Amino acid sequence: MPIRFQPAVGQILICDFPKDLEKPEMVKRRPVVCISPKDRNRFGYTTVVPLSTTEPIVKRAYNVEINLCAPISPAYPDLRCWAKCDMLYTLGYKRLSLPLMYKDGSDGKREYNYLTLPPGTMCEIFTGILAGYGVTGSIKVENGNFQVFDFKDIL
Repeated sequence: MPIRFQPAVGQILICDFPKDLEKPEMVKRRPVVCISPKDRNRFGYTTVVPLSTTEPIVKRAYNVEINLCAPISPAYPDLRCWAKCDMLYTLGYKRLSLPLMYKDGSDGKREYNYLTLPPGTMCEIFTGILAGYGVTGSIKVENGNFQVFDFKDIL
């Protein structure tokens, strides 16, 4: 069921990528993490980073390992995954849904997982996004806001 709300930064969703995409683009249903901040003037779409449970053969700065505290859903039970930070997508809400944890066959009641990554993990993902675009730098969180900084600024 498509989402009808603005997801939070770091919220994990399930994405049905468009069927007309071709490899090496994302071509299957998979978890993603939202990187767009909530904005009342930007409703109906969000930017996401795809997640993979397959460890990269060659690790790059834009492949960020994520260790989850709980499974995303029964369909994605692994506690370790990788953010593919070089593959950003901006998609409409109709392609995004919450991870389904449970569906009762008798009354159709559904339980969803509202999993949001912590700020430290999101700093790593945003830093990976910079690396994916050839930008050197790091991200920190200060007063609830993500900011780019250079280590030279604090040395």
